[in-house]
Amino acid sequence: MTPPPADARYTTAGPLRGPCGHKHKDIESAADCLANDEAVCAERGGHTDRKIFVVERGSRRELGPAELEFVQRYLAR
Repeated sequence: MTPPPADARYTTAGPLRGPCGHKHKDIESAADCLANDEAVCAERGGHTDRKIFVVERGSRRELGPAELEFVQRYLAR
């Protein structure tokens, strides 16, 4: 996994839930934010539609395969 630039940030967003509004400094804190949103949605009988995005150089991109695998392993801990 090629690490994003040092000035990259992470956020979570979904078409229904919208963005979390945070600029996380690392992928772990974005994963924790996603897990917290899932817990809120689960209490209400649903699931979050948010995903983690990398914000770098003024644009937003989806996580790559290695980043997704990292998040899945991190959340399974």
